[in-house]
Amino acid sequence: MKQTMMILSALAAVLCFGCRQESTREAAFRHYCGSCHLPPAPEDLPKAVWENNVLPDMGARLGIRAPGFDPLAGKPQTEHFIYKTLAIYPENQLISDQRWRQIRDFILANAPDSLPRPLLPPLRETALFASFPLSTDTLGGAMTTCLSYQDGALYAASVFGQVLRYNPRQRAFSQLAKRPNPVSSVVVSGPAIVVAEIGQMHPTDLFYGETWRLENGRAEIIADQLQRPVHTLVEDIDGDGREEFFICEFGNQSGKFSMIYEQNGKREKKVLISLPGTIKSFAEDMDADGKKDLVVLAAQAQEGVWILYQKDGLSFTAERALSLSPVYGTSGFELFDYEGDGDLDIAIVNGDNADLSVLPKPYHGLRLFINKGRNQFEEKLFVAINGATNVLARDFDRDGDVDFVASAFFPDEERAPGRSLLFLENANAPEYAFDMQAIAGAPAGRWLVLTAGDFDGDGDEDVAVGSFTYAPESIMDNRFGSPAGESPDILILENVLPARR
Repeated sequence: MKQTMMILSALAAVLCFGCRQESTREAAFRHYCGSCHLPPAPEDLPKAVWENNVLPDMGARLGIRAPGFDPLAGKPQTEHFIYKTLAIYPENQLISDQRWRQIRDFILANAPDSLPRPLLPPLRETALFASFPLSTDTLGGAMTTCLSYQDGALYAASVFGQVLRYNPRQRAFSQLAKRPNPVSSVVVSGPAIVVAEIGQMHPTDLFYGETWRLENGRAEIIADQLQRPVHTLVEDIDGDGREEFFICEFGNQSGKFSMIYEQNGKREKKVLISLPGTIKSFAEDMDADGKKDLVVLAAQAQEGVWILYQKDGLSFTAERALSLSPVYGTSGFELFDYEGDGDLDIAIVNGDNADLSVLPKPYHGLRLFINKGRNQFEEKLFVAINGATNVLARDFDRDGDVDFVASAFFPDEERAPGRSLLFLENANAPEYAFDMQAIAGAPAGRWLVLTAGDFDGDGDEDVAVGSFTYAPESIMDNRFGSPAGESPDILILENVLPARR
């Protein structure tokens, strides 16, 4: 009996030691991996992806170099200087070898060999939309980089610098302007249009982007030396009769959300948030104080939604409203009132799949966050959509509740075919129940951009999606290789509900 007790005591000691060791590893992981962003779960990526891709990059950000791994490989020397200035990959270790081993061991001990990848059945095709493919040029493939509906017109732009406007009667686009660089944003501003040129499509932190105001063939620069501007919001935010320009500078490892404003007859720039991956913004009064605030999505590293509450003198107080895992690959969002209670809710799509972990992920999809009051958000809905990229929230079928149209630039066509473009019809709003339906013409393109509006003036919401089928030949330049396949440049989805009388 005594010998048995000694064996059990020894076994308990070993188990307790193992538990303490595991607890120490987890504490190190959560402390160091949560200091910059929401720590991802080890279960979110396969062990091989952690070991070969993510951990070497994580280590480099802590000053630890894995053998044979160079985080700056393929980057131009001009970017090396930026990375060094920002200390993205520090030269000296920030943690001890022991702490790094604890982090690695915890992740690799808990990471799965693979992620779930179910085979999904075909969806029925919606009868709500009739699809019309359009070409904007005579070249093969598609390179649409922007779509927006404003002031009763649909605008589009391409990597070739074309700025186009849609004619619904002819079902064709006409060219308004031609810019020298890829156009990422088009905004109507009175008699003019405000155009953002991204500079370089591929990931970079170089300051090659510009924003211009175009009117009657004349071009006036608003801001230059921007880090890959991808979205522009034009708004007289303080109501003084002068427009401000809010620019999402996506960048790559660094980036920002900046404001261009007029002071003493000159344009000035103020950085409102210093975060990579700022991708879209809205101006709404979020705290009911009579002043419009700014709601911004960050889609890199510290993924999530920020609210910038407006104070006096074009100053803002920034608060994070939502935090998301950095492996989610956040791509787009909508701000709208789902419940009709006056509080604005948020729909987010996660599905970017072009970085260190290129594989289908079960947590990619559409998430609905309901505002419970005072901008406290609660997730009420998750719909799995592989590679989800953009979402629109509208009452498309005119039955009094909010439906969604979602697009996916990285769909899993092998295991879940026909889901790159989806209509989610609201079947029961209080229960957050949706009927997912396919859209005709979806397999023909790689859908990068998405917008909605009453294009044909018949009283209902139509949709336009833009395809992007090219890829850079080299990360060192901005040339493009052969198309990945034939595709329409743009797919118009005409809502076929009877016209309102």
